[in-house]
Amino acid sequence: MNVRPPSLLEFLAAVRRVVRRRELAAAALHCAALLVALAVVAAGLAGWTLRGDLAAAGWLAGAVVTLLALFGRAWRRILALTGTPHRTALTIAQFRGALTRRPREASPFLRSDGSLRREILGATELLLAGPGGHRGSQDLAAAYVRQVEWSLTEARPELAAPPANLRVPALATALLALLGAVLAGYPEFARGLELSLAAEDGRPPAPPEPVWSALSLTLRYPEYSGRVPRQLINPSGAVRALAGTETEVELETRKPASAVHVILSYDQGSLSEPPAPERIDLSQETDGKWRGRFVVRGAGSWHVVVTPEGEDVPARSAPAPLEIEADEPPEIELLPLPRSQSAPSELDSIELRFKARDDFGIASAVLVFEGGDKQPVRLDAGAPPPRARTWQHRYTWDLSSLPVEDRGRLTYWIEVRDNDPGLGLVPLTDPPGKVARSAKLTLQIRDQETEHAENLADLAALRDSAVDLLARRMLTEEPNLSRADDGPAVEDGDPPRRIAGMRELLAASGGLLSAISTAIDALSVDTLAPPRDVAVLVGVHKRLMELHRRESAEHEELPPGAEDERPDAAARTLGKLLATNRLQLTQLEDEVIRLDDLVDNELLAQIEQLVARLQTSQQKLVDLLERLKAGDESVRGEVDQLQQRIREDLRRLSEARAKLDKELGQEFLNTDAFEAMAEQLRQQDVGEQLRQGDVDGALDRARGVLDELRKLRSGVQDRMAAGPGAAMTPEERARMELMREISRIQDEETGLRGESRSLHEQWRKQAGSRPLDQATAQQAAKQAAAMGKALDAINDARLGRDARRALEDAREQLQRVAAEAQAGEPKALPAAEAARAAAQALERAVAGAGEDSQERRQLGPLRERGDALRKLLEAQLPAPSEGLDEAAQARFDALAQKQQGLRARAEQVLDGPNARYLPDPGKHAMRGAISEMDSSSGALGERRGGPAVERQSGALGGLQRALDSLRDSSSPPQTAPDPDEVSTETERDRSLRDELMEAMKERAPEGFRGSVERYYEELLR
Repeated sequence: MNVRPPSLLEFLAAVRRVVRRRELAAAALHCAALLVALAVVAAGLAGWTLRGDLAAAGWLAGAVVTLLALFGRAWRRILALTGTPHRTALTIAQFRGALTRRPREASPFLRSDGSLRREILGATELLLAGPGGHRGSQDLAAAYVRQVEWSLTEARPELAAPPANLRVPALATALLALLGAVLAGYPEFARGLELSLAAEDGRPPAPPEPVWSALSLTLRYPEYSGRVPRQLINPSGAVRALAGTETEVELETRKPASAVHVILSYDQGSLSEPPAPERIDLSQETDGKWRGRFVVRGAGSWHVVVTPEGEDVPARSAPAPLEIEADEPPEIELLPLPRSQSAPSELDSIELRFKARDDFGIASAVLVFEGGDKQPVRLDAGAPPPRARTWQHRYTWDLSSLPVEDRGRLTYWIEVRDNDPGLGLVPLTDPPGKVARSAKLTLQIRDQETEHAENLADLAALRDSAVDLLARRMLTEEPNLSRADDGPAVEDGDPPRRIAGMRELLAASGGLLSAISTAIDALSVDTLAPPRDVAVLVGVHKRLMELHRRESAEHEELPPGAEDERPDAAARTLGKLLATNRLQLTQLEDEVIRLDDLVDNELLAQIEQLVARLQTSQQKLVDLLERLKAGDESVRGEVDQLQQRIREDLRRLSEARAKLDKELGQEFLNTDAFEAMAEQLRQQDVGEQLRQGDVDGALDRARGVLDELRKLRSGVQDRMAAGPGAAMTPEERARMELMREISRIQDEETGLRGESRSLHEQWRKQAGSRPLDQATAQQAAKQAAAMGKALDAINDARLGRDARRALEDAREQLQRVAAEAQAGEPKALPAAEAARAAAQALERAVAGAGEDSQERRQLGPLRERGDALRKLLEAQLPAPSEGLDEAAQARFDALAQKQQGLRARAEQVLDGPNARYLPDPGKHAMRGAISEMDSSSGALGERRGGPAVERQSGALGGLQRALDSLRDSSSPPQTAPDPDEVSTETERDRSLRDELMEAMKERAPEGFRGSVERYYEELLR
């Protein structure tokens, strides 16, 4: 089929149409991108300026200009590319690329699409030249044109036209649309977009013309804030004040007025109902000004209402915000106890350290603790200085005043109240003031009284066990003692039966020795038991252990069950055992007497300690009552606690007296004196007298009871007696010697700390009396005043809370420096301490300022100036050795050497053979104590008493933890024979064995078992 080839001019017209479409599409995309960009810019400007009307007009004008410019440019480009057929052909020839969508067979005339593009240009020139327009054959030219037209049969106009660059405007449009979507999430941009679409002016309407020509507000803050009055001239923004601030209004109206009012409208806030508005009538003074006052009680708004003369419609001012400055609750930080006080006893006193802060002042602080009953008990922790915004305080807590039921594990915390009187609309939760509580801490109190009482009970049980064993061994020698009065005589029996009984005695002896070992461990760590009692028990254990080993070796000669098969060997073994039993009898007589005396002495010592405790508690009660009489009402809680403690100690004393009466009889101590003293203590109802207001009567009665207690204690001490000592084998005393050595080191370290503290106080007294040089004082005062003004110029509103606090601390300390330097007789020590505190506060302020902030750049030079001021004033202090005489310096050297000696002894504890008894926590604590001792020795060598005391306290804490670890892991020590001879002479003239034999031979109406208790009582008389 014949296909008519397209005309060359028709092909060029088709290419022109393609170029026109592409250029117009590219122009449209560019217009879209620019219109979106204009919309984003317009919305941003509208959000910033709130002029949506101007933004919309600007966008519309920009859109018109953009459309005209871009589409005009596109039309010029279309004309430049395809304005004439020749330009169209030239455009086709200038670009490369395929003209067909599928490959075509090679032609001998047209070899490629590139040559075809050039041939199209040539054919177009020949066609447009017309006949005679060129040199050459017209037929050849027509044939050439037809050949080109036949080659364009498969050519595509869209391929011949230059490609359009649509990717860049499309990508720009997409990115700008995404940017607009992201910015739409910001309220300002969204508001600007809304105003632009609505073509609205979003600015607030212009305020009405002020009803006054001059306005002055004087803010008089509440007295508790300590602020000076502040005056606001023609305020235009929010008025920010504390609740309870009295505001004085003074205004001049623009026109003569007949009445002027101020209307206060409070927000509802957390109240159940919105407060009613308040109307304050202003009065006109002789100078023509209107004056009045109102009290700010909450957040809200206020406006002025002016009634012009001769008019009925009043004029109102625009409402102005009224903001309440927050009075935050106080903050309290209770510091943990130092290591030296981590495990106190009920006889100790501990120091509680806490730091309190408040915006305007701290009013009170209370120590609260809970015992096992979870009932809170409150004790006054001291009164802070008036309107003190920061307060660091140490409260000495006397644990000996706690009742018995409150000891053990306590939970305690500190409560502080600020001085907020609650002048706002919202009432305070727990007035007066706002309460803040510190973190709750726990305190484990070691009740040494209870431990000692338990040790005494165990010691008495140990004595009774020894008496039981003595009686059983006597029955082995005298079998007829155990029969009833009318029963038949008991024969010796066969050896196997008697050997079995001897084995039971051996087991009973082993149990007694184990109980003695446990008692030795308990008394070794009992601080209320004298060391001689442990020595007595060790001697008893040593002597009985030697006989126990001998008896055990004799039993090993005849294994259990062999007595029936070997009667001869059983008879020989029985003879040896009976001989050893006689030695056991003699030794047990002596040891029972020693144990009996030990129990009696311990009971006497316990009574003496309880009487001393009562005397001490009564003395504290007298002191508290004297303070109460002087007007100190904060001691009432301590008086109640001490009363309960006295009653508990009195109960313990009665129990100890009952035990002593059973042991020694009522005639040993003056029973009448005890009863009279107990009756006086019971009638001493101080609480009731205080409730009746009879402080003088309570004080007189307490003093009378105190005198009786002194007399009673003197009488008890007259009857005290000391027991004998004894030796210990190396194996037995390994653990006890370890405890005792650590305790001795601890005691000496405590004495060393006391001497160091006295030397340090001596230096402080000398430094405290050192006057400040006048030239230095003037220079310090000038620098402190200049730094104070520089601090006032810093905008603390842009600082964090911690930085603001540090800034306030620095300002306060600089005021102290200036005040001390300007005093009549300035002292170097207080000025240097204040300068050091100011430098530390400036360091904290710099740390709390923002990085690269203006405030940080302002505080940096001030920190350097504060450090220079500190060095200037510390140079006026005496050197650590200055002012110390040769004796004091020699004491420092002696203390340093003594500290080194204690350190060496502590190292010997860790390196010695007994260190294997020390648990790992104890070893760690000892290493820490050694390190603290080394630092203390260095500080003492440099004559620096303060750091030395701190290190010594740390060493004492480590030693205490080592002792606690030994106590917690205590186990009965293994015993071994000691080759040294120990005396076993009886301590009484009469023979215990004879007394026991006589007591057991007495007629017993109820048989042997029923009379055992009476035998023992008779024995121990």
